[in-house]
Amino acid sequence: MSKRYIAGIEGGGTSWKVALGELTADGTSVELLADTVEKVYTTVPEETLSKINAWLHRVAGKVIAVGIASFGPVDPKRSSPKFGHIGKTPKKHWSGANVVGRIMKGLEHLPVGFDTDVNAPALSEFIRSGMAAQDMTSCAYITVGTGIGVGQFS
Repeated sequence: MSKRYIAGIEGGGTSWKVALGELTADGTSVELLADTVEKVYTTVPEETLSKINAWLHRVAGKVIAVGIASFGPVDPKRSSPKFGHIGKTPKKHWSGANVVGRIMKGLEHLPVGFDTDVNAPALSEFIRSGMAAQDMTSCAYITVGTGIGVGQFS
């Protein structure tokens, strides 16, 4: 079986990080390829997201899916007309930014996941900790950084 890669994109108020991860043979987790990590400083949406789109175009031939986690609030609901957008935020110039649309421009054939920069690590911790394998059904996650965030799912 050939290697399968996921592009991971994490957006913060100060910087965005992009990287590739290799999907494990059983398809249950992703191992980060540390030498692929790049940082893009957060400026205005057009500049920041265009740089991320260019990176994604460079690696797209290797990628089977894309995961995007962003500062928020965001709209992760696929059925919403504002799916992939940032809501009203104090981050100057970012309210209403179409994160998924700008990052995925020209790569719409790739499956994409989108959620908050807190829900994404909550899901990761839930899976990697073994909670999912123990048939647990919910998780809460709190992060303190340049902002405070709470993620949850059930």
